[in-house]
Amino acid sequence: MSNADFATTLHIRDHCLCLHAQRAARTLARRFDEAFRPLGITSGQFSLLNSMNRPVPPTIGAIAQVLPWTGRR
Repeated sequence: MSNADFATTLHIRDHCLCLHAQRAARTLARRFDEAFRPLGITSGQFSLLNSMNRPVPPTIGAIAQVLPWTGRR
């Protein structure tokens, strides 16, 4: 790897909004995981349980529409 390539890596590390947003999201998720630890669940499990809290049992598709990581559009 040349110094120019590494300089690009450092520039991206310091300026990339996507990278910073991902880092912030992981930090926030860890905080929520810590908060849910006494309940024996993770923040992802809480999200899944919350998506299933409906008057009528939901379909898998209906749950997928609520969850953020399903890649829905």
